Amino acid sequence: MPSKFTMMIIVSCILSMTVSVIAFSSRFSSAEILATSSSVDSITSLARTANQPARRITLSTTNHSDTPLYQQANKVMTVALKKLGYKLKIRTLPNKRSLLWANSGITDGDLFRVSTLDLKQLPNLQQVTEPLFTIDQSVLSKKDFNVVGWDSMKNYSIAYERGTKFIEEKEDKFKHVYLVNRTEQAIAMVFNDRADVTITSFSTATKFLNKNKEHAETIKILQPPLVSITLHVYLNHKLHKKLAKALSEVLKDMKSSGQFQQLLEGNKSNESNYAKTKNPTDK
Repeated sequence: MPSKFTMMIIVSCILSMTVSVIAFSSRFSSAEILATSSSVDSITSLARTANQPARRITLSTTNHSDTPLYQQANKVMTVALKKLGYKLKIRTLPNKRSLLWANSGITDGDLFRVSTLDLKQLPNLQQVTEPLFTIDQSVLSKKDFNVVGWDSMKNYSIAYERGTKFIEEKEDKFKHVYLVNRTEQAIAMVFNDRADVTITSFSTATKFLNKNKEHAETIKILQPPLVSITLHVYLNHKLHKKLAKALSEVLKDMKSSGQFQQLLEGNKSNESNYAKTKNPTDK
């Protein structure tokens, strides 16, 4: 029979081994639990992303769905926003209302506006810094004269769609100004000799005149274009705090990969004046 002293040594050894086993087991279990938890979280996150339905985003514009610029923007932005988990809806509104609704959050933003848009008047809007398009703006008139910048407009009256900011900022360059609700109304005023000129994109003008042969017989698209303007998407930053930056990066990537240009070229067959709507990265 072992002595009392021997028994104490044996019990001490057993206790020591038990503590070591428990400690090792505890460390192993913690690491295993952490690793398993991390993997589960990652898989769950991926599954959640894959299964999550696209969020609807509504952008307003003054352009109508039959205009080339609307169609090109729709094509590009549908793809760009899909990459970020959004499904695009476009709503056509009167010019000023489009901006006011975007700023107030009734819509999520404006599909495209000039780069010089005064955001002090629209504090909830944020520009997507990567441009969407650069387009020519041309003078339409029954009169034939040389277009040499804004100063060549001083002897003429203009009719234009209210809320068109780049014209609004230059109203003092014209003899008289008439505001209308639609570009088609402005062209009609020129046709009926109620205004000397109107200004719109080359693509919009061409499409309208192709559809209205009577107007095309007397109204000319004067050359060269009066001005080229750069257009950007504007988002309501209270509704989408980080989306403007993410969308800008996506547009850059689409241009670098050639996808942006491929989408634009898809409209070539439907737009005789395609070359007048340009990828702003083109030289």
